[in-house]
Amino acid sequence: MPPARAPAAQAPPRPPAAAAQAPHSADGEPGDRNGNASTSGTLTVQQRPAVAPMVLSAVGRVVGTAWSVLKLCNRYILVPAVSWGLQTLKAYLEQQLAIQRAMARTCHVPKYGDAEVRQATDDLGFTRRAVGTPYGIVSYRTSLRGAEVAVRQAPLNSLEDVDVFWAEEAAGRAFLAGGRHPHVVPYLGCCPSLACHVYEHVQYTCSLRESLLASSPHAGSLASWEARLALCQQLVAAVVYLARCDVGASGLSAANVIVRIDPASGHAGGAPQCWLAPACGFRAPLKPSPSTAAAAAATAAAEPGQRGQGQPAAWPLASGSPQAGCGPAQQPEAQGEGIGRVAALARSLGRVLMQVLAGADSPAPSASAVIQALSNATPTRLLAASVTPPLTDGQTWPLLAAVYPLMEWGRTLKTGAPGTNIGGGGGACDGRTPAGAAAAFRSNGGGSGAASAAARDVVESVGGGGEDAMALQAFLLRELSPALAELQVEVQSAPGAQRTVQRAAGAPAAAAAPLAAPGSELMEDPVVAADGHSYERDAISQWLAGAARSRGGRATSPMTGAGLPHTSLTPNYTLRSLIRDWRERHHLKAP
Repeated sequence: MPPARAPAAQAPPRPPAAAAQAPHSADGEPGDRNGNASTSGTLTVQQRPAVAPMVLSAVGRVVGTAWSVLKLCNRYILVPAVSWGLQTLKAYLEQQLAIQRAMARTCHVPKYGDAEVRQATDDLGFTRRAVGTPYGIVSYRTSLRGAEVAVRQAPLNSLEDVDVFWAEEAAGRAFLAGGRHPHVVPYLGCCPSLACHVYEHVQYTCSLRESLLASSPHAGSLASWEARLALCQQLVAAVVYLARCDVGASGLSAANVIVRIDPASGHAGGAPQCWLAPACGFRAPLKPSPSTAAAAAATAAAEPGQRGQGQPAAWPLASGSPQAGCGPAQQPEAQGEGIGRVAALARSLGRVLMQVLAGADSPAPSASAVIQALSNATPTRLLAASVTPPLTDGQTWPLLAAVYPLMEWGRTLKTGAPGTNIGGGGGACDGRTPAGAAAAFRSNGGGSGAASAAARDVVESVGGGGEDAMALQAFLLRELSPALAELQVEVQSAPGAQRTVQRAAGAPAAAAAPLAAPGSELMEDPVVAADGHSYERDAISQWLAGAARSRGGRATSPMTGAGLPHTSLTPNYTLRSLIRDWRERHHLKAP
């Protein structure tokens, strides 16, 4: 057997890895790393901390401050903002529900369906939309039920807008009941679900304000006083119609009156025709239901001292405020002045008439400028200088004397008679009237002395009835219309005067010219037809008789071509007396 192998010698145990050799000094003795002699033979191990305590303290302070700021923001900013947002959303939803309920009323005018209006307007799209036109801020020109119409969209942002929508519907109802007027854009119906009103689209050339500018390409059509006075007569006739229908027009201005000029009328630039457009803001009093009428009567009985005698209480409207929309007669239409619906209509008409007489290149003369010109016997300085034939101060004075009360309608003035209230009545103060003041001015030979006394009579000529629509209608018919007609007679009879009266195709000149009679300059037997214009009886009778033969029995207006609701003729005694007085003043004999 082989001899047994001796066991291998075991290596001595190594020291632990952590027990490293201690550094030695220069003498070979154990010491520190810098060579200093160690005073102890103990092995020491040094470790650096991971994060300094100062850093941890700073971080803690920052985190604490941020948390405090976050709690403050949550308490004073975030929570109130969320609460306000939720309350606003709740109020908006409640208001929209209230608007929807308020719009669910019975419509008393022809109603257009949602589907047909959307289809006609391309779903109220931009392709047919027009912005900022005399038909409204947003309108659509389209065709509905075989007619060319303008769809006027009303905003519905509040309950006051709902009242305005139904006030315009009430005005349309009054228009439909009163018949079409040749100088007011016809109302056709509405679509409550889309908050739209439908008007007949009248072809027009431009707005009245644009046509009055000297730089306008259509300025030639208004270069004669005959044309401008005809426009004034049309405006007065339209406002008389509004007063008769008890309809206000808070937005009546030269920019919201449309004018059509026919270039084939035989006069340079064409003869003008004007219409009050929907942007004038037609509003009528909202009729109360039996329950609201009883509530209004109870309110009036409970507060007898708060209102004048005979003045009705304002109707409770959808907005809950009697001042929203259009109340019976006390609704303020002009902000900041607190004037009523009738007073706003009268003052707006006065401003528009002065704009026609003075031109649109400068602001219309104010009421103070008009009364000053009347007092100084220089009214022609307020008129447009480029219009022919030139007018004299004696011719212009009566017209401005009749326009001035409109500009101050419903306003209390401090004059010779304290508390004189301009507006309405006519002759309520010592029997004075603008026509009487004009007669006194002429009888005294004109001049500054006579003008000053007559102007004082003009200021004191009317009183009371500032909110009475019948008083406004009476004033326009008795004072302003005769003044316009008399001046029109004098202008038409002036040497070289040009006829600018527009007539329908085929109408004889004698029937279409408002003051012309066959073979003479003036009418002999003036009558008023259903279109509101005056004609010579023989001429208009021949025109109506020919309607049965040439137009299939349909009577139309010689002035506008529109159909007449009836063929009755009413004698115009006022115009007849004016013509007779004018003949006597100019020493002319009747033929």
